[in-house]
Amino acid sequence: MSVAFRRDSDEEHKEPRFELPIPAGPNLVTEGGPALIDGRIATLEAEQAEADEARREEIARDLRYWHTRRVTAIVAPVPVTANTLPPAVTNTPLSSRAVPAWNTVTPSSEFATSTPSIGTPVR
Repeated sequence: MSVAFRRDSDEEHKEPRFELPIPAGPNLVTEGGPALIDGRIATLEAEQAEADEARREEIARDLRYWHTRRVTAIVAPVPVTANTLPPAVTNTPLSSRAVPAWNTVTPSSEFATSTPSIGTPVR
């Protein structure tokens, strides 16, 4: 029989399912991060119990990913000074309202401006 009339199985045309990529570098999480990962793992394990075979394979792949992320999770340190906070939540010393980073003043940048002035070249 000619190869042209041979029926291929449906499995030959499916895309391969690769493992979920693990990002390079440290897996920094917040203090609540490990609990969120554990919750995701618990949800997937509960779903796996009543899933069909195809879905079980997907869930098993997701579980391998989340177990790896849980094992490699490093709780990031909490900022302890105003200088280590992101600009959106930097507070001025005299008030408790958040100010943008370009409005803050530190002793080392007292005379710095957010918009440099361009003048004539210095000779």
